[in-house]
Amino acid sequence: MKSPPPALVVTGGAACGKSTVAAALATALGAVYHDSDSVVRDLLLHNNSIRQAVCKAFPAACTADQSISKPALRSLVLADPAARQQLELLLHPGVRTARQTARQTALAENRALVAEIPLFFEVRCPDHFDKVIGVFASPAIQLRRLAIRGLPPREARALLEAQLPWSAKISACDQVLWNDGDETCLHRQISLLLQNTACF
Repeated sequence: MKSPPPALVVTGGAACGKSTVAAALATALGAVYHDSDSVVRDLLLHNNSIRQAVCKAFPAACTADQSISKPALRSLVLADPAARQQLELLLHPGVRTARQTARQTALAENRALVAEIPLFFEVRCPDHFDKVIGVFASPAIQLRRLAIRGLPPREARALLEAQLPWSAKISACDQVLWNDGDETCLHRQISLLLQNTACF
């Protein structure tokens, strides 16, 4: 019996190029694409029960009409590990449900799955994946890119500190892309990865 198409996870640090890699792989493989960050944004915007729970837990990040300020919420959870864990408990069940739905869609359509999960190692994701692809960069490069995105230096440093260092994750990855260069360099690495059929 032919094996089903693979389920791949793309993970790594902040501002390392995970989305670029995941989107390129999904396009090249004709895969179903699951983006955990996009699911979180959708939950905060459109899931009333989750939005209400977040506003109840973090009223300083919400307006009177229960709109959530992402910058305010980010500042709160980066400053307090307990708050970050509380937010994860509210959001992660919905994210996992969306990921499992994507996997079922991939199986039903006989397509690969590419799941972008930034905190794959930090949250000890319980789902099975055939390959783990890590995308990493030097911390100084990450901070520079986060500054370009407008993140204040203190929050940028807190964001990196909230994630496991690349040295703690790299050995658990099946394939690693190192993204200290420009996007052209990253795409060259993606092309080489796609040429290695053993990766998939």
